[in-house]
Formats: sequence, C-alpha cells, structure tokens
Amino acid sequence: RVSDPDFFNLFARYLDNVAGRYTILVSVGDDCRVYCDPAGMNGVVYNPEKRCVASSLLLCLDDDIRDHPDYDHAQIETGEAKYTLFDTRDVRVRRLNPNCSLSLTDFAETRFWPRNESFERPEGELSAIYDEITKVAHHNIRTIAGSHRCALPISGGRDSRLLAAFLMPDLPKVRTFYTHIVNYASRIDHAIARNVARVLGVELEAHDFRQIKSLSEKTKAAQIALFQTAAGITVPAPSEVQTGVIRKLKRDWVVLRGHQTDLLRAVFLDRRGPASRKALRWQVRRLMPVATKNMTQEIFERFEPRYREWCESLPPAARSKQADLMFAEIYYSSSLGVTFPAMTRNFYLSPFNSRQLIGLALAIDDEYRHQSKAVDDMLLRLSPALAAVPIDYEVSPDPELHNDSKVMKSWSAKRLAEAKSRAENIWKVIPLPRTPKSRPTGKTASLPERGLDAKSETQIYKTMKRN
Repeated sequence: RVSDPDFFNLFARYLDNVAGRYTILVSVGDDCRVYCDPAGMNGVVYNPEKRCVASSLLLCLDDDIRDHPDYDHAQIETGEAKYTLFDTRDVRVRRLNPNCSLSLTDFAETRFWPRNESFERPEGELSAIYDEITKVAHHNIRTIAGSHRCALPISGGRDSRLLAAFLMPDLPKVRTFYTHIVNYASRIDHAIARNVARVLGVELEAHDFRQIKSLSEKTKAAQIALFQTAAGITVPAPSEVQTGVIRKLKRDWVVLRGHQTDLLRAVFLDRRGPASRKALRWQVRRLMPVATKNMTQEIFERFEPRYREWCESLPPAARSKQADLMFAEIYYSSSLGVTFPAMTRNFYLSPFNSRQLIGLALAIDDEYRHQSKAVDDMLLRLSPALAAVPIDYEVSPDPELHNDSKVMKSWSAKRLAEAKSRAENIWKVIPLPRTPKSRPTGKTASLPERGLDAKSETQIYKTMKRN
C-alpha cells in the first residue's frame, strides 16, 4: 500500500525483479523520487540548480555548457575517454547513480541496492544458480518478445547465443535475427552467426554495408549530428550509425542486447582476489577518465578520492564484488547511458539487466566466470548443439574456415569435451517453460529431462556436418 510508511523500501525490493531499460517516477504525498534500471541505460541526468531531470545533458541546460575541469574533452570526442564517476561534460549536471533513488525535493541520492547481503552462495549450489538464472532470463526475454516486435543480433561471441539459448523453445517470438557487417571483424561474426542460426533453426539477416546504398556525406553527417544531439555531447557515433546499416532494422522495433551477461564472464576483472580489490589504480584506469595510454599518477590522484568514496558507499557485504559493481554501475551508465538514448531509430535494451540476475551472476566464483566457464556450462545444459559452435577467437580469423565441416567438427569436439569434464558440477535438468498451445494462462509446463548421452553427442556432430 502507498500509505505504508515503509513503501519506498518495499518498492526498492520490488525493483530487484524488474528487467530491461526504464526510468520510474514514484510519488507518495510530497515525496517524489526517481528510480532507473541497474545500469542506467536510460541515461538519467539531473541539474540541481535548475531542478530538472532528463535523459540527455542538453535537456538539463538553458545556457552554455560549463566544461568540467577534470577532463580532456578532446579525448572524449575521439572516443578515447569517457565522463565517468557520474560526471557529465557540464560541471553542474550529474548522472544518476543507477542504484540510488533521486529525491526531487532536495535532489539528494540515496543508495537502495545492493543491500548489506552477501552475494556468496554455499559451495555446491552452482546448479541451483544456473537453474534460477535460466528461468528468470527465459521469463524476461519471453515476456518482452511476446509484448513487442523484437530483433536479436547474433555475433560470434557467447552473449548473443546465450540470450537465444535462454529463449528456447520460444524463439519464434523474436521477429528477426541479424548481424551487422561493418568491417572485417564483424564479417567473422557473421560467418559464426550463420552456424549459430542453423543450429537454432532460424533465418539470419546479413546487414552488410557493402550491399546497401552508400550514404552521401551529407546524409552521413546528418545521422551523426542527430546521434550527437540526442547524446548531448560530441562523441563518435556507433559504426552501424556511421555506415547506415542500422537502417536495415525496422524502425521502432526493440533490439535485445546481451549487455550484463558479460558479468557471467567477469570481463572487467583484469585482476582478482582481495589484494587486487585494494589496488585502485587499475580500476580507475578501467573507467577511462583519460585514454588508457595517458593514465598517469597525477590523473589517478585526481579521480582516486571520488572512486574510493564510491567504493565506501557499497555495503560491507557487497565489497568483495567491488570491481564487478563498478563495471555495472559506473562504466555502463557512462557508456550505454549515453549511446542507447541517442540511438532513436530503435529501442535497445538488455533483458538480462535486472538486479536479481546481476546478483545471481556475482554469486559465481570470480575465476570461474573469468574463464567463461559459467556461460559455457549454461550453453551446454540448454543446447549442446549450440554450445558446440566455436567462439570467434577459437578457430581462425578466416571467415571461410567456419564453413569447413572438418574444422568445425574438430573444434566442436574440443568444446564439448571441455564442458563435459565439468559435468559433475553442472549437469542437472533445467525445467524450462514451454509455449502453451492455447492462449497463455500464466502457467507453464516443464520440458522433459535431458542429458548428454552418446545419441545426443552423435546428433550434434551430424548437425554440424550437415550445416
């Protein structure tokens, strides 16, 4: 009830299970607060002097920008650095910490997540964590794809295929699967994505910049100017905007991105362990307040006090995951919080972006995640044939080799052997909801039990050879 004196605390707990990209204003009496998704993907910024909140810096100003003195703005304009630690280009305007609420009475931030509860789980609960992640992620993607016209990009990496695996057996709810081809690296992505699509049994669209009408310099400049105006700052536009391949997507569709699943791979943890958490310089460097090559002791000392203050704002029980939370809370809000609102043709979001799923990901051992074993485990449990498709860096930079059945069979066997060696920790049935034949009633059925027996393994090889 709104009249409950503990309403805001209860609402904050409710948000644990809300996924995607959002901003919510909650008003109870004279108390009005702003909340957003856990990575700040909607770009919430505010100007206490003007008493306004917006999704872009320029909407918070009615005068000229007052440059923040801590940054080399030229480096940010070239994409070498970022405004970080919730700064914007204007020294008066702040980016909201996505795990704080913002009071519209005094414009004070109040942290509501993570709470002082450990992310750690008892040893031996890895299967239970995988089960919960799978059920929640499947529900999120299925619900979003069932409510909106959605497109899912497929690449040569783990994150996009994991989203697809989570959605099985409801893949038909996604209208389009595609790969943007804007350079040689994404051409390799497409070669691998074709194998992924064949296993999934879906049609893959190739949005190749070589096969679309070249943009005139005037049109290209206009698209980049539109992006930068919406972003509120001069930063490089994403390659799909610059090349025009973004126009191959149907306007206003929702694009499902794999952001936050990279926490399952601990991509930001260059160093791990208690000693590494105390060494703050590498963490500040990762935030990119300057180009990485230009990080000096002087610049570190400029940003270190505020970064330390942020670390100390975390509840004691959460500080063992400090670097992961820095990635999710600071880095993402300063990157995706700028680009997603500025890509106005489509609505980009991550269905994995919920505090519940972030917490479950961080419950897995740091080193195990960093070696990508957690993602490979879940892929194997959800779809052995999908898990068998090699990742981008595992075969060759030659796209043609990904069409060579002998090469693929060899690498598929290697991937499966590595995953099966961990099977005693991970191989437990996951009951997945299936799509009812009649109109959904809110209830779900379970799929039959599955295991990787000799027959299944043979079928995987046949599938790879046939494709």
